[in-house]
Amino acid sequence: MNQEQLIPYKNINTTWNEETSLLQLSLPWISLKIKLDSTYKTPFNENGTLSHQILNGLAKFPLTRVAPRNNFSIENKLYVEKTSLNNLAPNEIFKKLDINYQLQNNTWIWDHISILESIKINEDSYDPLSLYGLLTEMRLFEEHEANLSLNFFKKLNELLEINDETFIKAISFILEQTYYITNHCIESLMPAISSYLPASNLVSDFIKEEMNHDRLVLKSLKVLSPSSPRIEKVTVETKTLMSLLKKSAESYFLGFSCIIGSFEGIGYSAEDPLAVLLKKSSKPEAAIGIQQHYMINKNGNHSAVGEGFIRTLPAIDKNTALNAIYLTELITRVRISFSKKIYEAVQNELN
Repeated sequence: MNQEQLIPYKNINTTWNEETSLLQLSLPWISLKIKLDSTYKTPFNENGTLSHQILNGLAKFPLTRVAPRNNFSIENKLYVEKTSLNNLAPNEIFKKLDINYQLQNNTWIWDHISILESIKINEDSYDPLSLYGLLTEMRLFEEHEANLSLNFFKKLNELLEINDETFIKAISFILEQTYYITNHCIESLMPAISSYLPASNLVSDFIKEEMNHDRLVLKSLKVLSPSSPRIEKVTVETKTLMSLLKKSAESYFLGFSCIIGSFEGIGYSAEDPLAVLLKKSSKPEAAIGIQQHYMINKNGNHSAVGEGFIRTLPAIDKNTALNAIYLTELITRVRISFSKKIYEAVQNELN
């Protein structure tokens, strides 16, 4: 087995207290406090970076990614996807995948060449695990920046304080999207079972864990809106997200593995943020279903399920890497549009 070198995500905030041997690490989506053995003089290398030993202990958290593994392509045959999305603009990919959606900006934003260079093993092969980590880092930072600019949860808090009834309507709209996603989850995941056979058992196990999640979301939704679910409340972005997931599962297993975590959220807080708000509302019982759903995903570390799938892959060729890059950028941009659509609905209730 190749020795894996871990690279920390950019801009990790670190605080080290030598007296208490307490190391604190934070990124916008996670904050950790680690009590180190008193023998540690410092968790840092001479150049100020976190030591290899510390990084290894953080491997299960979305704080690090794997550097390209040497000789990985020599030990295994390359994984090559049959269909290439190369040289297509974003909206051309939607058309090719038979998805009825168009981005306003029909140009690529991410630096695909730089990404390829960062995960290259040699001239012919690329590391899928290194790509997964880098794309996850990029996706998380972009989604955070978009959500930060929207001040989404601040607006929800404002709405709750101003008018409980309109707050309930806004949360109902959000849960309509969540219900659609969970209700269409299994059918979107199923094609991945046969997409790449070495990972079929892992995918099957994950699908079993995802079953009936829609019932938990519906439990909360029904408390807020007895007439729900209502398909007319589902945004085109929500439908597009599930279409992208299903198409990826059918033909682009690496891309599927890179984007699946984006549907699971990152759960390191004790409670679902929406559940926390609902408990303060006139319908606190509506928090129960979504909190149960949140805890299942958190306890199963579902946000990192894609890594397990990718660890079954050998090295990949350039076009397969590009397929995953394209699909991850698309899912990120649609998710940001999805967040903006939900924000607009909340903002409309505030106005």
